[in-house]
Amino acid sequence: YFSFFFLMLRRPPRSTLFPYTTLFRSDYVFTTTPELVNRYEQRGVNSVFIPNYPIVFPRRSKKSVIPTIIYHGQISLERGLEDLINAIPPLIKKGLSFKVEIYGSERVPGTMSKLNGYINDLNLNDVVKIYNQISHSEMLKILSKAHIAVIPFRDYPMFQIAIPVKMFEAMWAHCAIIASDLDSIREYGEDFIEFYPPGDVEALSRSIERLLLNNKELERMGNDGSKLIKGKYNWKNVEPILLDVYSKVVS
Repeated sequence: YFSFFFLMLRRPPRSTLFPYTTLFRSDYVFTTTPELVNRYEQRGVNSVFIPNYPIVFPRRSKKSVIPTIIYHGQISLERGLEDLINAIPPLIKKGLSFKVEIYGSERVPGTMSKLNGYINDLNLNDVVKIYNQISHSEMLKILSKAHIAVIPFRDYPMFQIAIPVKMFEAMWAHCAIIASDLDSIREYGEDFIEFYPPGDVEALSRSIERLLLNNKELERMGNDGSKLIKGKYNWKNVEPILLDVYSKVVS
């Protein structure tokens, strides 16, 4: 008999560690966050980093005609969606043509209503749309049509160590990425990501503008990210790690 404990850091928990007594009964802990591996190892718990890299398969959807900026994931204020919305009006005033699509489920009831209120107050209803969570396969199709993926997380301790799965999915989809300058994201490189200070709405707006006005850079960033998924950040390279752990426990 053997057991595994899978840990995925999705929201700010009351504690960054699960009760030690629970973990002690597990042979291994799999986590998608390297920092938690270190913390559990210090407590004598066997831990393995299993990143949420995507399975590589062909991207079939063509990019939309209208430049599309997309966010997909949990809908909550600490993820900076209010910042993303507030970054849009200056771009509209400059006559830039684009659309913003936000997909996900709210963590706290009423969040989507509050964000839609911001959109309405800023007269952005024709530009910014919020949609409920859809299936993963459908989300990938929509992501493939987008041009820019935004990861606007605020500077919270959780986001300094959590690696967003949406980043790898955006890379797979040939999207340029604009992201908050957080350690967990910057670790993966700068060539395919445009960084800005977390919570800095003006800087976020400038980053979006720069990419909307530079098609060659937009395409280059998307291609660079896609190449990294095909060659490095994919499930084919993670699978042997997982199977090795299984083999050790079974034997």
